[in-house]
Amino acid sequence: RMGEIRDAVQARSLTNVQISSYVPRKQVAASLRVGDVHVVTLRHNMVGVAVPSKLYGILAANRPAIFIGPAESEAAAVEDAWTFLGSLLERPPAEWHAGLTARAAPA
Repeated sequence: RMGEIRDAVQARSLTNVQISSYVPRKQVAASLRVGDVHVVTLRHNMVGVAVPSKLYGILAANRPAIFIGPAESEAAAVEDAWTFLGSLLERPPAEWHAGLTARAAPA
């Protein structure tokens, strides 16, 4: 896949894309914090066989990720859950406000 991505970047003359290969373990955390957005891919034939573990590191570094792969994969489920949790933090449900109001009321 790396070759396909490099070709697409080159064909479009994209100058704001950085493609990294292997990063030594001691440099992974710093490397993951650098990207504005990370791309994680998984082929259809790898569902149930492999999980792109870099997705967990990207999320732990609090960086956004775009997952390109099958919807039935674990990575897609993780990304969906992360997106859902983020939306709750940005716009909490009315029930949260009601609960906070109730706890703040005099007994």
